[in-house]
Amino acid sequence: MPGTETIAARTSLTPKLGLETFAAGLAVLAESADHRVRMHVGRPARGQCKHHRFVHTAGEIDVFPAGVADEWHQAEASTALVVSLTPSLLGRAAAETGRDPAHLEVPLRHQVRDPQIEHIVRALDAEHAAGRPGGALFSESLGLALAVRLLDPVAAPAPPRAASPRSSCGPSLLTSRSTSITTCPSRPSPTSPASAPRTSRLCSAARSACRSTPT
Repeated sequence: MPGTETIAARTSLTPKLGLETFAAGLAVLAESADHRVRMHVGRPARGQCKHHRFVHTAGEIDVFPAGVADEWHQAEASTALVVSLTPSLLGRAAAETGRDPAHLEVPLRHQVRDPQIEHIVRALDAEHAAGRPGGALFSESLGLALAVRLLDPVAAPAPPRAASPRSSCGPSLLTSRSTSITTCPSRPSPTSPASAPRTSRLCSAARSACRSTPT
């Protein structure tokens, strides 16, 4: 039977998945100690933040670094899948890909489109809906794949300016929007073009899961 430390370590690598619905009106997302990826899965929903009006459409993604919060106004109800990744998981992904875990950065992004991230989020949702037949290893591998993608400079270019812990529509990643208390800084149009050492068994699985359509 694994010890308490082993169980705690594995739990810290397992992504958390939740379904989040905001009714029409003010939507507030409190800050979290985890990094969060929010993908819209409902019908198109109009919204507005301090600087922009926008429309959530299925597959659009928001990325919220740990400690960031967000708030905006919903004209219609919206539904999204939210994946929470612990700093430990991001640190593991950074170490496995030759980065310095002490200096990793997850940029704030609103309304982006990334086929690889969408694929991983939907795979986590399908695994959860099926009762997690793949067990902890499968979920951890998907979590690492997602973490690697968030750290990838292609998927997460450095923002033009540092994001405030309370951002009001921050910069875009590739083309979409998400949840966590921020107050919306530059929110791109949904029609804007997309921007463009040794690994462990888990990281190899993560990279395999992350292989999909190139951006």
